[in-house]
Amino acid sequence: MSGKRKTFQDGPYKNLVTGLGEIGIDKTEETKASSYTPADLAELARMQMLDGLADIVVCHPVDTAFMNDPTLAGDDDGEILEAAMQAGLVEAIQSAGEEMRLTGGAVIVKEYEEEQTGNGPDLKEAPKERWTLSGFRVYGAGEISLQASDFDGDMPTCYPVKLMDGNEVRIHPQRCTVFHGKRLPGALKNPGCIREKFFGTSALRPVEKALKDIATVTGSVVNMATETGTLLVTIDGINELLSKPDCGLKDVHDL
Repeated sequence: MSGKRKTFQDGPYKNLVTGLGEIGIDKTEETKASSYTPADLAELARMQMLDGLADIVVCHPVDTAFMNDPTLAGDDDGEILEAAMQAGLVEAIQSAGEEMRLTGGAVIVKEYEEEQTGNGPDLKEAPKERWTLSGFRVYGAGEISLQASDFDGDMPTCYPVKLMDGNEVRIHPQRCTVFHGKRLPGALKNPGCIREKFFGTSALRPVEKALKDIATVTGSVVNMATETGTLLVTIDGINELLSKPDCGLKDVHDL
């Protein structure tokens, strides 16, 4: 077929994020899929902090999940749940849920009153049976530097975390509740994707490009509307007002 073909996508959102109907850059049957690479978590985190839509993608499902009070099966009198909530369980789950949406996964680590260290528990050891729960820590998948040597089969023997003081602790799995994101297909589980292979993938990653494209396109539209507003908006008699000597422009502004 000769000649340059044009297409029109009947949908404003699709037009904004796929090239405004230009065949060369639209998502059509002729567009080839890009190869998959692991997400740049720092870039996604910047998007969440700076883009309101990205923040909604990360936080809104978690906020919605806690619109009703949580319950615990088998805890008829509510004592277990009450003690856990006083230790910060709900806040920990919310934080872990947001980290899961952003980075693909998270770990909630239990802390105990019997631990003596000032900068945090000795996370190398499993907790004792009768220790008293005192609180929780949450680490996103981006803070946990899993290596192949940390696994026994498909399960980690520890979770290595670098703390803010630069030290690294290796957290025992018995302390941890793991949150997994969307499962990474087996065909993509190559050695370079250990983080995503175990935890899962970010919920923000699939819409990353669309959000960036929307920001660019809508910014261009706003600039165009600002600079050429009278060409985009039709008002009866506008040309006559503009053609009036001396006061025409003032009349348009007043209108």
